[in-house]
Amino acid sequence: MFVYVGSSLVRSYSVPAGKRGNIWTVFKLNPNGEFEDINSVTSANFNDTTLGVRDLATVIMPATGSSTPASPAMQNSGDTQLARKYNREGEAVYKTGQLEQAIQLFQQATELDGNYGQAFSNLGLAYQKNGNIAEAIWANRKAISLASGANAATTRANSYYNIAKIYETAGQDADALQHYQLALHDAIL
Repeated sequence: MFVYVGSSLVRSYSVPAGKRGNIWTVFKLNPNGEFEDINSVTSANFNDTTLGVRDLATVIMPATGSSTPASPAMQNSGDTQLARKYNREGEAVYKTGQLEQAIQLFQQATELDGNYGQAFSNLGLAYQKNGNIAEAIWANRKAISLASGANAATTRANSYYNIAKIYETAGQDADALQHYQLALHDAIL
């Protein structure tokens, strides 16, 4: 299964081998819009005529609460030094206006180190400048959730600001204001 945000592939999954059942629960989105991998197969008796559509959550709940997280097909290799190199190269080509190449380099950085918040923030900005709005919001939210270390507040502030600009451009003033306030909060930490 392939999961896209906008037109960008962000996750891919394979059906678990050797599992039996009729419900494949692949992932869920948490309240922050982040993917939580589940990748479990369970069984449910759909012959019970008392079950309706609103009961589906009850049928699926065991899969989301008791399974071990899956490993998406797009995994991290753990090479953080190479990820940082790709991120620096992405920043350099971004400054020359080569957005597609910058996006590819930032994607390579995030594939090598899936916890590299700054690379996701840079990816979000490059997506935004390239007109890939859904991808930009996704990458910036990912950057916010991953921000850590000495530059965490700056990464979060930049990403909130980028999201605010997207909402402002779209005329979604309340959402823009909320994200500008979040950016300001992190900027003064």
